[in-house]
Amino acid sequence: MKILWLSHFVPYPPKGGCFQRSYNLIKEAARKNEIYLVALRHKNKSTHPESEINKAKEELEKFCRNVFIVDISSFSGFKFYFLALKSIFTTDPLTVNLFKSDDMHNLIQKLFKEIDFDIAHYDTISLAEYFKDTGNIPKYLTHHGMESFMIKRRVTNESNLINKLYFFIESFKLRRYEKKHCHKFNMNIMVSEDDKLMLKEISPSSRIVVVENGVDVNFFVPKAHHTNTSRLIFAGRLDQYSNIDAVVYFCLHIWPLIRERFPEMLFTIIGNNPPAKLLEISKNDERIEVLGYVDDVRPFFDQATISVCPIRDGGGTRIKILDAMAMGMPIVSTTIGCEGLDIISGENVLIANTPKEFLDNIEKLIIDKNLRKSLSINARKIVENKYSWSIIGEKLNNIFVNSMDEI
Repeated sequence: MKILWLSHFVPYPPKGGCFQRSYNLIKEAARKNEIYLVALRHKNKSTHPESEINKAKEELEKFCRNVFIVDISSFSGFKFYFLALKSIFTTDPLTVNLFKSDDMHNLIQKLFKEIDFDIAHYDTISLAEYFKDTGNIPKYLTHHGMESFMIKRRVTNESNLINKLYFFIESFKLRRYEKKHCHKFNMNIMVSEDDKLMLKEISPSSRIVVVENGVDVNFFVPKAHHTNTSRLIFAGRLDQYSNIDAVVYFCLHIWPLIRERFPEMLFTIIGNNPPAKLLEISKNDERIEVLGYVDDVRPFFDQATISVCPIRDGGGTRIKILDAMAMGMPIVSTTIGCEGLDIISGENVLIANTPKEFLDNIEKLIIDKNLRKSLSINARKIVENKYSWSIIGEKLNNIFVNSMDEI
C-alpha cells in the first residue's frame, strides 16, 4: 500500500518517547508498504540547523519512498508566547494552532493529486486540521497519549494559578476537539488500554485499537553484571514538561533522603535541553550529574545500579521504562510512570509514589542482589515477548490490512 504519513515533528534522531515510536513504526510499516512522510519542523534553525534536517531526511529516506519537511519554526520564542495568548480567544486549542500551516495544506493537496495513496496516517490529533486534504481515502489517527487527559493532569501538579487556569482551558478545548474529530477517522490507534477507555468515554462512536509502545531489543541489551551499587540514573527528554517536573521533584524531595541514607550515592541525569533550575540544583550538589544530550545512553545505564522514573504527569506509556527494562535495569517508578504497561510491582519493577517509598525500594535493591537480578531477568523477558518493535510493527501492519478489508 501507498501510505501518506503525516507527522507533527521530524522523527529523527529516534531519541525520546514520541521520536522513538514514530521512527520505529514508520520503519516497520515501510517493510511492507511505500511510506511518503510529510513532517513539520517546528524548532528554531539555530537549535535545529539545516545539517541536522538534511541528516534526518537522509536517514528517513533509507526506508521511506520520499520525505517532505515543512518548516513552521517561526512559531518559536516570542511568537510562541503570542500564539499561546491568542489561543485563549480561539475555538481551537494551542496544541492545534501550533501546527496550522498553509504550506502544509498545499503540500498535502499537491501530493494527493500526484500519487494514488491507499491510506493516510495522522500522527496526532493536532493534525486533524488536515483531514479534508486527503480526500476520501481511509484515515488512521495515532494518539501518543490521551492529550486532553494529559493536560488536565497538569492542573493538579501546577502551583502557578495562571498556568493552572491556562491548562484547564486547554484541556477543555482539547477534549472538545477530540470529541469533534476522532470519530471521523477510520481507526484511532492508542498506546494502551487505559487510553482506549478514555477515548471511548469522550467519543463513544470512534473505532479504536491499541498498538503499544515498543523497544529495540537488539539495541538495548542487558550487561552481564551490574556490580555498581552507588549510582541512580534518569534518562528522558528534558524539554518535556512531565520529565522536567519528575526530575526536579526527585532532586528536591527524594534525593535528600537518599543522600542521608547513602552518602556515597550518585545520580546521573540524561536528557537534551536541561532546564536552568535543574542545572542550578546540580551546581549545588556535586553528586548530581546532569549530562544533557548523549549520543548513546547504554554505557551510562551499564554504569548505574537503578533506573528511577518519578513521573507525576503526562499520559500514554513511557518508552524510557521499556528501554531500561530491555537493558535489564532494576527500576523504581511511580504508578503513573508505568501506567499502560504490562507490569507487576515486585516482579519486573518496584512501584513508589512517595519520597519514603522511593527511599525504601531503592534501599531494598541496593541490599538485595537477588532482587535486582530477578527484576532484571523478568523485565527483559517481557519486553522480548511483548514490546519489541518487530512485534509492534507487525500488529500495526495487520491493522492497516484488516481494516482496509472491512472498508
